[in-house]
Amino acid sequence: MMTTIPEYIQMQDENVRPLLQEVYACIRTAISEAEERISWLIADLARWSYEHNRK
Repeated sequence: MMTTIPEYIQMQDENVRPLLQEVYACIRTAISEAEERISWLIADLARWSYEHNRK
């Protein structure tokens, strides 16, 4: 069971990982004390972003 955003990113297709890592770095910079738990919203956003960028 994955519980952190880095674990989630590592499980994604390697073509989308750089984008997810960049988004994650921005979030970490903006909210440095945030808990690193995966939420379905983040997973859905990543999935949408991947599908949107494939077109």
